[in-house]
Amino acid sequence: MEHYYTEKENRALRGPGIEVFYQTNGPHTVSARAHIHSSTELLWIERGSYRISSDGREYDAAAGDLILLRPFTIHHTITGDEPENAYHVIKIRSSFLQEFSTGEAIGESFAELTLCRADSKVLWTAREVEEAGLLPALTDLAAEETPRPFREMGLRIGAGRLLLLLLRDLSARRPADEAPAAAPDSILKIYSALLLVNRRYTEDLTEELCASEIGFSRCYFSRLFRRVVGVGFKQYLTNTRLRRAERELLTTDRPVSEIASAVGFNSVAYFISCFRQKNKVSPTVFRRAEHT
Repeated sequence: MEHYYTEKENRALRGPGIEVFYQTNGPHTVSARAHIHSSTELLWIERGSYRISSDGREYDAAAGDLILLRPFTIHHTITGDEPENAYHVIKIRSSFLQEFSTGEAIGESFAELTLCRADSKVLWTAREVEEAGLLPALTDLAAEETPRPFREMGLRIGAGRLLLLLLRDLSARRPADEAPAAAPDSILKIYSALLLVNRRYTEDLTEELCASEIGFSRCYFSRLFRRVVGVGFKQYLTNTRLRRAERELLTTDRPVSEIASAVGFNSVAYFISCFRQKNKVSPTVFRRAEHT
């Protein structure tokens, strides 16, 4: 049985930092199997319907809806009952976000578009897309799916316009008295820490090691990480491991002890305890329930 995979950046994404393409699917089809990547991804549904799963949370999207998938989330998409289903895919590399934003906007851009918190907005309905003024920008980017003169310039301008509108909409939804997460350079450092966790979560990572890797003291890193990400470093690392374990339980026949070790837990008992705390059932019951 297959499990999630880490998607590598192709040449198109490494060039301008933006990739756009169009995908069609029949009914009840896995249009994208479970995977993770370091880019920000947008799915704009053209027709039909899709169920999108992102780190265990599911979203039902219909024609005109927009889905924002932030980096490092395990996600997959499945089509609904309609005979024809289609969506536009827009992938934006983190380096483009950094180039696109300047000054204070760098921190806000990264916080909104790359850090996935419990309260992060993921789905815009067709009505919200129209109200936020996103429709013209999405239409222009979709037009760049077909190669034509000055396409790279069109991609960069189109992606910048779309991101600006998304950020303005997300900003308008934020409570007026909510303070900024942190200074721009600090948010970029925390993003580097998230990259580290998602690449090396199977290793014996500690808060001290991660803080040292990005040049912060442990105490400062601990406070900043919680402020920006919404949970502490240890909890984020544990959650990352548990999400990988859940995927392994659902899509492989590997023993629980083997999965625990593979995702970075040194103790099977501790893994089961963390799993129970998060899912309210043991790994074995979780697997059995999903397969019945």
